[in-house]
Amino acid sequence: MSEPALKAMRLELLKALGDRKYSTEDMNTVLAAAQDKAPSLFVPHEDLDDNAIDEDKLMWHQNDYRYYVKQKKSAEHNFSEARWQHLLAMRTYFRQKGYNGFAPQSSSESTTQPPKRNHNMPQYQPSENLKRTVQTGNVTAIRVALQHEMGNMRLSQQDLIDAANWVKKSKQEVFLPYEEKKFTRPIDLQHEAWDLNYHDSQVVSLENNFSKERFLHVLEVREHLRQRGEPRFIPPKDTPKAKTCTGNPDDSLSPPLKKILMIGGALAVLLALLLSLGK
Repeated sequence: MSEPALKAMRLELLKALGDRKYSTEDMNTVLAAAQDKAPSLFVPHEDLDDNAIDEDKLMWHQNDYRYYVKQKKSAEHNFSEARWQHLLAMRTYFRQKGYNGFAPQSSSESTTQPPKRNHNMPQYQPSENLKRTVQTGNVTAIRVALQHEMGNMRLSQQDLIDAANWVKKSKQEVFLPYEEKKFTRPIDLQHEAWDLNYHDSQVVSLENNFSKERFLHVLEVREHLRQRGEPRFIPPKDTPKAKTCTGNPDDSLSPPLKKILMIGGALAVLLALLLSLGK
């Protein structure tokens, strides 16, 4: 791979460090894809006096993150695996602490939009059960039908996003404004907290506050647990393979990579670059 292409990939990775919508998991997922296409992405580590790695967490954020900024600048010239992992460790630590400029975006300020279906893909068709329930006009019944769809592990995250969008167009009042009140647990954007108990508690919160934000969040947690291999969320083996669209450059991407590609930003630019390199 040419050095200009490698340099562009490194710069997009460094730029993504400053984007709060990306989780550590997102960063590692794209990094793995980048290393697969570009084994020479990392260079030998150079630990000079003016850019030596320091594991003292107390100094990481002192003087307006001076040390972190310096390490990030050093990575532009010495993009070693040790320096990258150190930058990622600092970023993760800052996010966990909720430091200004690093804390994950809250549901109210997030600019991330649900992924949009490719124009070449077939128009969404609701299940007969969902279609019949919406025709009744009963808001409670429609909410139950949507939750029933969510429990169908043959359906993908995108299928369920399409179902929610279709329902909202047909019966807008199905979704309520997002609230945090009694029996509704706040949304936690830290992926480390997304286990089975958290998923189930968010489902209960959705039942008590059926907002679009909570519905989409449960879908995100559901997909996270599916990708993690939780048996409860794995599609049945007899599920027919989804049809792919000839000519789509992202057909071979895993669901986590497709999500990042649709979110946009530096990691999406990097993925687009990787796709342009071909097999």
